[in-house]
Amino acid sequence: MKSNLFFGFYFGIGDFISAVPLLRHLAKQQDRYKIYVAISAQNQALVPLLDLKNVEFLTFSLFALTNIKKLFKFIRELKKLPLDTVVVSPHALAHDTSWKIPLLLRYLKLVNHKLTIIGAASDKNSWVYDKRISIDRAIPIMEREIRLAKLAGLVSEAQQVERNNIFQLPSHEPQQRQDYIVIHPGATKAINRWREQQYFLLCKKILQTYPEIVIKFVALPHELEPLKELINLPGVEFFTGTIVDAVASVAQAKLTITVDSGFAHIASALGVPHIAVYGPKDPMYVKPIYPNTRVCYKPVFACQPCNRTFCRMGYNYCMDSVTYEDICSKIEEAIIFVK
Repeated sequence: MKSNLFFGFYFGIGDFISAVPLLRHLAKQQDRYKIYVAISAQNQALVPLLDLKNVEFLTFSLFALTNIKKLFKFIRELKKLPLDTVVVSPHALAHDTSWKIPLLLRYLKLVNHKLTIIGAASDKNSWVYDKRISIDRAIPIMEREIRLAKLAGLVSEAQQVERNNIFQLPSHEPQQRQDYIVIHPGATKAINRWREQQYFLLCKKILQTYPEIVIKFVALPHELEPLKELINLPGVEFFTGTIVDAVASVAQAKLTITVDSGFAHIASALGVPHIAVYGPKDPMYVKPIYPNTRVCYKPVFACQPCNRTFCRMGYNYCMDSVTYEDICSKIEEAIIFVK
């Protein structure tokens, strides 16, 4: 008998990308599972680029109290689904869980008494789960997703979940990579951002060392404005567009540099040589698993890693500890360019 599985709630891009291998693996078993997934609008834009078939997506605005209509529409759609099991993703840190999720889950249980809710025992909201599974949050996000599914009996221990090639891009071939670097400076949380001055120094150094290279900053308009004012160098371009455009630009880059953001997971999953800068969070918890990603992380302060959303010090000293020289050494270490 086929089971109807609902997975959620993937608001951040990195969280959703990390779940794709598991979702793809389960969706291929059409005789056994029907898969439903709750994602945010920003993730909905990524769906056409991903190798995900036989999955039904619901878009939610669970964290936007200003948009109550969309929230209630999502709840009505969810109520109509013939669900057997809800799997709450273990992507968030144990203390970093929305209080709105248990209310939604309690409501679903009221309208469907046979519903089984599965999640990590360490979640702050685990009191609402029917099955509480012990998950080691010291393993990367993607591995957490797969481990939860295996311990829940949705995937057998012997089965291998394919983690590679989650994007489907017709022009995504290594030999087609162009002579440019993509830098994505954006991060939803201010605590993960790197200072504009460091980007200026980084660009100067890269252009001096690799004069044939073009540097493309790819981000939202408000993220690019302060950089445009500071970095007025030949060979530096600024690009903003849809998430699809951004993914396409990264796919053909020789190197991508990001901070701890959802875009780091996109760059890593595309297989592009990738450098990611970390400060407040332990990379072991949040970094992508792919070997093309190299981490820049310098735990020089007693408070590192705090794994927090906001800095109690009032200033991102830990991000500042990573300098442009550190990133340049990673570029050389990767042996990406030939002088």
